[in-house]
Amino acid sequence: MSGFSEFMQDGGPMMWPILVFGVVTAGAAGRFAWRPERGRLGFAAGMWATTLAQIVCATLGALAAVFRTMSDPAAVPDDKVTRTLFEGLKECTRPGLLGGEFLVLALLLVAIGLGRGASVAAE
Repeated sequence: MSGFSEFMQDGGPMMWPILVFGVVTAGAAGRFAWRPERGRLGFAAGMWATTLAQIVCATLGALAAVFRTMSDPAAVPDDKVTRTLFEGLKECTRPGLLGGEFLVLALLLVAIGLGRGASVAAE
């Protein structure tokens, strides 16, 4: 296993809602970029906030799992504590990396839509 499937598995099951919300967010922002009507902006903004909230929840859940594991002396042998901690913290970054890309893409598309809307209004 490698690539995207490993990345998704590292992040845990909460990565799937981030992926779905991120695709919907980017789609809504893309629709606004294509046809910059103010009425479309609210849905894109709401989905952007939903995706952000899911990223935060998934990251906090992943951190809680790492801390729970690290606090159990029977779960991690003493000679593996540092490596296990860093592996767990690496996996905690996955939700932010996946969702963050969608958030940046959505902001870029909304900026394009706002620019297009301003140029159309000026004509």
